[in-house]
Amino acid sequence: MAEAAAVRAAVAGRDPVSNLELARTRRTAEKRERAVALRMSGATFAEIAVALGTRADVAAQMVDDALVLPSRVKIERMRELENRRLDRAQQAIWGQVEAGDLKAGELFLRISARRARMNGLDEATKVAFTVGVRQEMEAALAELQTVVLGQVVSVVDDTR
Repeated sequence: MAEAAAVRAAVAGRDPVSNLELARTRRTAEKRERAVALRMSGATFAEIAVALGTRADVAAQMVDDALVLPSRVKIERMRELENRRLDRAQQAIWGQVEAGDLKAGELFLRISARRARMNGLDEATKVAFTVGVRQEMEAALAELQTVVLGQVVSVVDDTR
C-alpha cells in the first residue's frame, strides 16, 4: 500500500520519500497514542506489546517517548495561555467577589491557588545563610560547648 502511494506521489511530481516518511510518522504517532491509552487503562507493557504486535521493551519505549515533557518554550507558552484563561475567569467573577458573593469568593480563591501553584508561588521559602548568621551560629555553638564541657569537668572534679 505504501509503495502504491509512493508511485502516485512520483507520478504527481511529489517526493515519494517524504510521503512515505509522513505515513510512517503518522503510524508511529498513532501507535504511541494507542500505547499510552492502553497504559493509562492499566495494561502492562507485555499486554500493550501484544495489542500493538511488538515487544514489551518497544512498547515501554513508545510510552516513554510519548510522555516526554514538551520543550521549555512549549511549557512557557502553555503557562501563558493558562494564565490568560485564569485572568478571564477571574474577570468574569470579580464583580460578584466585590459584592460579597461567598461562592464567587471561594471560586476566586481556587483560581488564585491554581495560579500560585502553576507559577511556582507556593514554593518553600529559601533561607540564605549570610556571614552574620553563620557567625552567630558558630558563637552559640562555642558557648554551648563551653557550658557542656564545663559541666563535664565539674562532674569529674566532684568524683575525686
